[in-house]
Amino acid sequence: TMITSIFLGLFVDFWMLFLGNIIITETLMKFSVFILALPIISIGISIYLVSKLPNTPLDYFMLAIKSKLNLSLMMSKITSESIGLVLGFILGGTIGIGTIIIILAIGPMIQHLQKPCNYVFCKLSQKTEVTAA
Repeated sequence: TMITSIFLGLFVDFWMLFLGNIIITETLMKFSVFILALPIISIGISIYLVSKLPNTPLDYFMLAIKSKLNLSLMMSKITSESIGLVLGFILGGTIGIGTIIIILAIGPMIQHLQKPCNYVFCKLSQKTEVTAA
């Protein structure tokens, strides 16, 4: 999990080199980019979860909640994000409308995308096995 977290940080830093200088000042444009990012983030998380790569600590937390409380992936994601919201609030973090939208939207999107991502991953895995043989 430590290696996964390090690679995740390096990946974010890499993309920040290219996208970090983009400054959006118009509120409507900021909101549009935010709304566009929600499904992209959800697709990325869904692919990551079905790929069986090592999880980050936050993913382990979400999956532990799912397992221990017998919740759907959607509810476990909402629960883990909500716990993070409460901790952030207690520690003096900023909570805005975007935070609430993320908490309420990412879980259902991930839940909805799990089957198609799993299907594609299984198809690609079968192709790889046939090619490798």
